Amino acid sequence: MEIQQHTNLKERCEAARMLEESCPCPAPIVADSMKNEANDAYGAWPERLFIIQQGKIVYEGGTGPYNYSLDEVEKWLEDYQVKM
Repeated sequence: MEIQQHTNLKERCEAARMLEESCPCPAPIVADSMKNEANDAYGAWPERLFIIQQGKIVYEGGTGPYNYSLDEVEKWLEDYQVKM
């Protein structure tokens, strides 16, 4: 399915809803504002890893692929699981 570039928030939310219906995921799916404020605040190029818990950033990796560690993320998640 091809989705055209969104021209308003209604279209963007509809695309997010379509994604949610077609690809069940345990994580919440959210839509950015038309000003792309979340992307501006949290996006990184080439890539970046974050762990967000209850709306707060609890892990922020460096820009990738050289300044973050997947082993570090995995350890954080394992440690968190043990604490639960």
